[in-house]
Amino acid sequence: MLVGGVGASVTAGWLGVSRERDLRDLKRQMQALPPGATDEWNRRLADARGLVNARNFWSAVAIGVGSVTAVYGLTSGSEVGAVNRTPDSISASKSTWDLRLNVVRPSVSVAWSF
Repeated sequence: MLVGGVGASVTAGWLGVSRERDLRDLKRQMQALPPGATDEWNRRLADARGLVNARNFWSAVAIGVGSVTAVYGLTSGSEVGAVNRTPDSISASKSTWDLRLNVVRPSVSVAWSF
């Protein structure tokens, strides 16, 4: 659950940043248009409005999914992040993902235990 939430948040954030880069490229193209190219200006302005909407959507999705995932990780009673093994239990244990969240110093640590 947590790994999927983090992955979805990172993917949505990457899409938001990608749309921001596309928007900046389009802005440079619009600034390079010659005076009097009104039809081309209007077409690119419509494209820019679509990019702004897409950028805002994906940024909001990244923030929303990341927030829900963080709250779930901090408040769930799952064993993720709470695995403490003794030397006797290592040989009989199953492979698991360990996730540790540090609220005091914002950080996330992910480890595969086997």
